[in-house]
Parts: sequence; C-alpha cells; structure tokens
Amino acid sequence: MSLFDPGRSWAVVRKELKEYSRQRFILSTLLVPPIVLAVIGPLGASLPLYLGQHQVDPQVIDHFPRPSATIWLGPDNSSAYLANHTSNGELRLDHVGVIGLSLSFVIVQNSTLEGATLVQYSMNHSVVIGSNLTNGVATSTLLFHSNVHKSVLQNCTGLGLKIWQTMLVGSPNVQVLQQDGSSPATIAEQILAGYPLLMAVIPAVLPAGIASYALVGEKNNRSLEPLLASPLSDRELLWGKILGILLPTLGVTAMGFTLLAIVSDALVAGPLGFLLFPNLTWAIAFLALSPLLAFMAITISVVISARSTDVRSAQEVSSLLVLPVIFLFVGSILTSALTNVWVLGVLAVGLLALDAVLFQIAVDLFQREAILVKWK
Repeated sequence: MSLFDPGRSWAVVRKELKEYSRQRFILSTLLVPPIVLAVIGPLGASLPLYLGQHQVDPQVIDHFPRPSATIWLGPDNSSAYLANHTSNGELRLDHVGVIGLSLSFVIVQNSTLEGATLVQYSMNHSVVIGSNLTNGVATSTLLFHSNVHKSVLQNCTGLGLKIWQTMLVGSPNVQVLQQDGSSPATIAEQILAGYPLLMAVIPAVLPAGIASYALVGEKNNRSLEPLLASPLSDRELLWGKILGILLPTLGVTAMGFTLLAIVSDALVAGPLGFLLFPNLTWAIAFLALSPLLAFMAITISVVISARSTDVRSAQEVSSLLVLPVIFLFVGSILTSALTNVWVLGVLAVGLLALDAVLFQIAVDLFQREAILVKWK
C-alpha cells in the first residue's frame, strides 16, 4: 500500500460533500455570511459619498461667462508673449488661453487654462480644465478636473476636483473627489481597500465549527469505527476530511470576493472616477490568504475533533485556539500593518509554511487506535 493515495482521500471528500448536501444548515452557515458582508460592506463605506457629495448646479456652469481668449499660448508660441508680459518676476495673463504650460508667480484674469500647471498664482474670472494649481487664490473661477494644492477657492464652481490643504469659501458648487485625506471619497476608498483582508478572515471563522464536528460527529452517527478501520492511512483520512470542508468554503469565498468587487465598483466608480477591484491586494487576499487561513483553522479544528469526546467540547476548544490567531490578523489590518503588498506576500508565504507544519503535527497527533479505545 502506498504511503499516500489521492484517490482514497478523494473518496472521503465525496462522502463529506454528500453529507453536507443533505444538511442545509451547514450550507447556509457557509453561504450567507460572506455574501451578506460582501454587500453590506460596500454599501456602508459608499453611503457618505452620496450623502455628503456636493451636487454641482448645471445652470451655474451654463451661465458662467466663459472668457474670450484673444490668443492661445502653448509650448511652441509662448516664449515671446511670456517675456513681454513679465514684470519683476511676475507674469500677467489677461484674455488668453493657455495649453499645457507650467507657470510660476502668475496673475491670471479672464483666461482659459487647459492642462496647465500653476505655482504661486492669483486667478480671477477664468476657466481651468485639467490643471494643477498650487499655492494661490482662485476667485470667481470655473474649475474642471483639476488638482488644487494649498490654495483658497472663493465663489468657485468645479467638477471632479482633488484638493489638498485648501479652503473652500462660498463655493457650494465645488464637487470634491479628494480633500486633505479625510473626504468621504478618501475614507470610502481606504475602508474598501482593506475590506478584502477582512473578507479573507471569514473562511477561517465559518468552517471552524463545522470542522470541529468532523470526527466527533462520526461517533454520533455510528460511522466512526468503520471509517477508522478502513484501509485509509492517517494522512489520507485527515487530508480527505480537511478538503471536504475546505472546498465548499473556497467556493463560497470565491462568490463573496466576486460579489465584493462587483458591488464596490458599481457603487464607487462614479464618485471616485476609477474601479477599485480587482487589484493586487484583492488578488492576494482571495487567492492566497483566505485559503491558507481557512486551511489553518480547519486543520486545527479537525485535530481537536479527533481528540475530543463530544461535539460541544470540540467546538469550544476550537474557538479558543483559532480565534486568537484571527483576532491578531484582524488587529493588524485595523492598525494598517498590512497595507503593503510585499508584506502581504511575506505573510502568505509564512502561512503556507505554518499550514505545512500544522498538517504534519495533525498527522502525528492522529492515532486511530487511541481514538477507538477512548471512544468505546
């Protein structure tokens, strides 16, 4: 007889899956929480985006007097104009259009800027499209899709702005996408960015109780003795029991992660302007952390089930051993210790090594003769 026969382990897996198909409460225990959390999480995180978002009045935009540019300045034709309109290091732009120029120490009036960069500026009665503004004041100006740093916006109207360290004075029509790291958009993005890591913990928590029933439940069903007396090796039996619980858990996990990505992107893509998922953190959490954490919890619970004499004690001991590890993982997430993908990769490798050690310990602790004698 070979040391390990995958076919015999797969027979145990089929037996477990068939048993679960007859017990709907087991399937609902695995199925409902990940799906519910995958919907509730994005809904809760995105709600401030819609409650606190400034709605730009289109009539204000339509009636804003667009300045008439008498000349358009670009990289090819700006040198002579800029030289003739600079005094004491200060540039003055009036009734011009600017495309893709970087300007410093500039006063802008009645002008239109597209894709420009301004540093140390003062602006009035102008239109700014897709530009970067730093260290200045914009008054009675129409802004579109621009980044504004360390500035004061007075009586402005704007769409899709990202502003940092900026005062908004009398500008209810400014729609801010990101502000000082604490805007609703930024908070929603940060919460949802870490949500896949919380979702990765769920596959470790849910099947622990079911796994603790894995062998002690066989005693209640009077199928323990035939199972232990079968030609299955200890490794084959344990592997089959673990996979029998792990596979449906991973199936439900895939549904939860997919639903998380779909719901999150549907809710926040408009306000944020981009899709959050799938990203690298989501992929690592889904493909590595969740199955490895689930394998760890299931292995511990199955071993405890083999060493216990009743279901209640097996479940209680499993919780005592598994939950501290889960709480440590969740605590690391909440303290932003697991935000770097390299850290997540190292963690995944560490969990893989830990799972291998735990499985070998489980094989060493599993003694079928002692179990049969103990439970007779």
